[in-house]
Amino acid sequence: ISDDLYNRKGNGEELTAVNSMVWKDQQNQRRQITTLCIKVTIEYLPERHPELELLSMIQKDQINFCRDLALRFGGHFAGALTDHLMFYFGYPEVSDNDARLAARSALQINSHIHKRSATLFEQNGIRLKSQISLHSGVVLCFPNRLPDGIVPNIAFELMRSGPQGEIIVSESC
Repeated sequence: ISDDLYNRKGNGEELTAVNSMVWKDQQNQRRQITTLCIKVTIEYLPERHPELELLSMIQKDQINFCRDLALRFGGHFAGALTDHLMFYFGYPEVSDNDARLAARSALQINSHIHKRSATLFEQNGIRLKSQISLHSGVVLCFPNRLPDGIVPNIAFELMRSGPQGEIIVSESC
């Protein structure tokens, strides 16, 4: 941002002060990333009346499992909102295996949730359901800012529209 500039009359008298914004090249770069989106839903039999604390503990446990596993495979935690998680593979560090590592994360998370759901249903009448998607594409990366834009949006929409218990992979992966 530059200093304030002043509009002046011909005789040097100041009329108005204008705050001028100067955009500088922030060394943005294009980068291929793979976005992994996950939604973990908890359902239960109403006649079982599980305790609120139990439901909260199960949800936190599954979200922490998903986050830990994706991070272990090199994913970057982009954020969470309620039961939705997003990870970037290929950000901030790039490797030749980003899409494959994202897919391995998705497969292991899906398998874990399926197995955990069977156990929870038998014990408490609680089911876990997942919706998972993968999408790869080029994003703009700016210093000190997470990538955003169309690639993560497509991954999120694929996750939302996909059937529960399956992994939706876009053609770009």
